[in-house]
Amino acid sequence: MKPALSTQLSRNRVRAVIVAIFAVFIALAVARCWTNLPWFDEGCFYGPVYNWIVHGHTGTTVMEAKGFPWEGIERHQYWQPPMHLIWDFAWLKVFGLGLVSFRSLSTFAGVCWLISWLFLLTYFRTPIVMRLLALALIATDYAVVRAASDGRTDMISASFGLAAVALYLYYRERNFTLAVILSQTLLVCGGLTHPLGGVVYIALLAYFFIHDGDWRKVRLYHIALGLIPYTLGAFGWGLYIAKDPQTFRKIFFGSSAAGRLSGLSNPWLAVKRELILRYLAPFGLFGHSWVLKVKLLIPIIYICTALAVLLVKPVRRQPFLRPFIAMWAIAVFTVFAVDNQRNGTYMVHLLPFYAVLMAGGLFYLYQHSVGARALGLAFAAMFIALQAGGSLYIIATNPYRHQYLPVTNYVVEHARPGDRIVGTSELAFGIGFDRLHDDMALGYFVHKKPDIIVMSPRYAIWYDENRALPVYNYVQGVMAQFQRVFGNDAFQVYLPKDRVAEISRGTN
Repeated sequence: MKPALSTQLSRNRVRAVIVAIFAVFIALAVARCWTNLPWFDEGCFYGPVYNWIVHGHTGTTVMEAKGFPWEGIERHQYWQPPMHLIWDFAWLKVFGLGLVSFRSLSTFAGVCWLISWLFLLTYFRTPIVMRLLALALIATDYAVVRAASDGRTDMISASFGLAAVALYLYYRERNFTLAVILSQTLLVCGGLTHPLGGVVYIALLAYFFIHDGDWRKVRLYHIALGLIPYTLGAFGWGLYIAKDPQTFRKIFFGSSAAGRLSGLSNPWLAVKRELILRYLAPFGLFGHSWVLKVKLLIPIIYICTALAVLLVKPVRRQPFLRPFIAMWAIAVFTVFAVDNQRNGTYMVHLLPFYAVLMAGGLFYLYQHSVGARALGLAFAAMFIALQAGGSLYIIATNPYRHQYLPVTNYVVEHARPGDRIVGTSELAFGIGFDRLHDDMALGYFVHKKPDIIVMSPRYAIWYDENRALPVYNYVQGVMAQFQRVFGNDAFQVYLPKDRVAEISRGTN
């Protein structure tokens, strides 16, 4: 007697496949922790934690903030909610200061996040084949692995948010009071780690709460219990804000939150920016080689398959797929509505839903004919190879070793005691967070000229955007006194011309 499709794979084999998927995810993320090129946000998120551990305060001193909208950040980290400082502080105290240690917290959070995804796929009774395929697509997703090997807070906040949804669904029939307490506590942790870790998942919980009629279970004490985490979170953040409320208002509302909620004033422009900046740019739209641009197939295929699932009635009406279609629509709209900056790092909140929709569409093919099954499996294998290939390319080329370390080592070797070294924040992992000054104005506002300058694309973009300001002419004047002595595609090192001449005479 032939077993049903959902039971064709033995439990042991299913578990083995799941373990293998988790192993691949961990391997890719850990390898990228060692090989990703550090970037500006990592330096900014690490700086205050480093200062908290080493100097006892949470200022971002690596950035020269005077004259910029974030002036005051050298005293307090006010451009993000502060809970990530707690997680990073505890993690780095255990595993030690360093870039890889810093990134590995995101890998750990990614494993927890993937467990929540496995629960959701099981909870909604997805067939085993679809469940394994969806999990494999999520675990190898290029943006997901990137988030799981990055020092930013996106994966950490997503892990809290998704766990809030998973635990609510798990406990709402068993113990509704516990479901409320756990889900709201985790939502607050996610939102205070990064706002989207709260906003997106509050919207998802609201859908299940209303759609499934859970509001009928609510009693007054549930509301009181649910408010406790928000009260404690607001109190804790309020204590931190109270240290310098004027600076908080200037940085958080004037620098971090400014413009994020204004995207809906021009819907067509917002949709265009969403597509270009969030979906295409992070996958190589503005890259200079076909190797970078080939990753554009990832978001294009995701979008096309999502549309196909929505348009083909038998596919979208599969009962196990309906909740994920609703969750996908809610997540996409929420991120679109609250982030006018169209930040590509937030794709960790979105792309897994596209992966589940793709798996649902491929499962529909799997059920129909041998030919359709073979075609679907071949497509899935190709797409997984494309996704994992993007990460494998980073691991193989190792930009950390071949682009970052040569520059930071060169600067450390040629710097003199007391030199003012200026460059973008991520360079501090190699040069030192007490030694580097991230000062795009090259001393214009602080009246301190650099002794060594490390140029990067971030600095070049800022100069191009500020050509009409006096600071641009000042920077050009400073650079006229410097000479490029070392560099690569990521960074270029400049020394004063008189020092270059002195070194040259010494060599001769």
